[in-house]
Amino acid sequence: SIPFEDGKTVVNDVGFDGLDADFRRSTNERTYFLTQEDLTKHLRDNRIFVTNDETFSGGKVAQIVKATREWAIESGYPNVRVDAFGEVAGKNEMRLTISIERGALGTVSGFDFEGNEKVSGVELATAFDECVGAEPRVYQPRFVRHLLQKCVIGHLVQRGFIKSKLLGVEYRRGEDNNKIRVTLDEGVRFRFGTIEFKGVTVFTEAQLREMFGQKSGDIV
Repeated sequence: SIPFEDGKTVVNDVGFDGLDADFRRSTNERTYFLTQEDLTKHLRDNRIFVTNDETFSGGKVAQIVKATREWAIESGYPNVRVDAFGEVAGKNEMRLTISIERGALGTVSGFDFEGNEKVSGVELATAFDECVGAEPRVYQPRFVRHLLQKCVIGHLVQRGFIKSKLLGVEYRRGEDNNKIRVTLDEGVRFRFGTIEFKGVTVFTEAQLREMFGQKSGDIV
């Protein structure tokens, strides 16, 4: 027989294994801890937390496992494993345990750029380093995409590729190092064409060109 039934078995306790102890820390401090306080907030924000004395729902437990895994990945653990276990806790009652095996922190040693034809990967990696500075290299998908958009795409825009796009970001584990594969679309490089001044009355065209500071062929 099945010990736990949807809508009938009562969950009298919910526990988490594999998390760090809750603690206070500076809001400016970048850490890679996984705490129950943070996970509980994440689940409640997504309205999928199971409370004590709630009836068991296999569908909700599956959502919790999925959301917990996504949360751990975003926290810097791309190889995390999350499982749910149930234990009989009394007649028609159960204890639910969410087990988190985080694996190694997703450190990053460098980038492999694809789709860049006119700007080298070395230049793009240097632009990223100069933009980010001493920020630890840990793979946190949304945060890394934000930095790539700001630092790499921003650099391409400054080089005249004003329609460049970030197409894909993939974390790749290696035997000796872990890298992020970044797929780009540089797009067309824009340059100034013929520059004309109309309605000139106070300044000469030569003066206006000097003030404008750009000439035909310059990168936009």
